[in-house]
Amino acid sequence: MNAGVGDDGLGVLLAGFSLGSDGGASSTSIQVRINPAILDREFGDGVHDFMYLPITSATGQVWLNNNLGADYANINHASFDLTQRATTYDDHHAYGSHYQWGRYSDGHELINWTSSTTGDRVNGTTPTLSSIDTPGHGDFINSSSSPYDWRSPKNDNLWQGESGINNPCPVGYRLPTEAEWIVEDAIFSTQNSAGAYNSVLKLPVAGFSHRSTGLLYNSGSNGSYWSSEVSGSDARALDFNSSNSSLFNIYRANGFLVRCIQD
Repeated sequence: MNAGVGDDGLGVLLAGFSLGSDGGASSTSIQVRINPAILDREFGDGVHDFMYLPITSATGQVWLNNNLGADYANINHASFDLTQRATTYDDHHAYGSHYQWGRYSDGHELINWTSSTTGDRVNGTTPTLSSIDTPGHGDFINSSSSPYDWRSPKNDNLWQGESGINNPCPVGYRLPTEAEWIVEDAIFSTQNSAGAYNSVLKLPVAGFSHRSTGLLYNSGSNGSYWSSEVSGSDARALDFNSSNSSLFNIYRANGFLVRCIQD
């Protein structure tokens, strides 16, 4: 489908012409396109070629229409559809990526989802913790000892605000604060996975990646979403299942979902 981004996902073609060289021996094809999509911060690297649209919640806040890394946002995926959001609470094409708290989009987060309960990491895992903010590889960093962080020593200032050191959200967007998640959760029709899905945000239940192995847990039953905030050696996150929803402390080495909010 077109969806305003063109059949090739690069935008609607407005005009095309050839620009000749000074000597007239060769020419270059030039295209003028318009694209209304919000591009991933790493769009164009062949890996993070994701596009999103803005949606407005009843709270007045503007969010992205899909989780970072969702198949529907991936122009290279067969399910790409810029306007599509989760069609069920466990629609795996809307699941997206599992980020370790504070890490950038370096590939560690990417999941190839094959069903509502199964998926494979695109890259591998490593037990070697990082001493810097950008590990320099795309592996999920396993952490099996306290304080269960991928970085040693910890850095509390990686995801704060649009200008955060490792902000993975598109330009003009950022991780939501805990308070912003609380406000959204309060207006869900029910405070559980059904309410989260039936909201404007259409939040799916993609589970999480376990801190010590990188293996997937609770996919198809729980939605686990990071906030930008820390608490001691942990970070704050929203989690919901069929029974309830809550904000809680969790180890930063876990891989949770990211839904971005406009700054």
